[in-house]
Amino acid sequence: MIFEIIKLAINSLKANKLRTFLSMLGIIIGVGAVIAIVSIGSGAREQITAQISDLGSNVINIYPGTSKGWAGMVSRSSADVFTIELADYIEKLSPSVKRV
Repeated sequence: MIFEIIKLAINSLKANKLRTFLSMLGIIIGVGAVIAIVSIGSGAREQITAQISDLGSNVINIYPGTSKGWAGMVSRSSADVFTIELADYIEKLSPSVKRV
């Protein structure tokens, strides 16, 4: 039974050579495209991870005063000031913080 099915499939492939060729070409192009997209995504992820780790993603620096943002110089109000009390609070609240 299985041999008859295989023989019938081979005969069908031989009878329709152009359709067989185009189907195989489509499958090859599709598989190649999927492999390429996955490889590009994996490479991009590794590159972004490396760039972030080079920045020191486990360190946050806070500077007082003004900073230059997208709209130019942005001044801070008294409500935005980082105080010693706030530093102590952050240190108590987050056990993973080593130094404030």
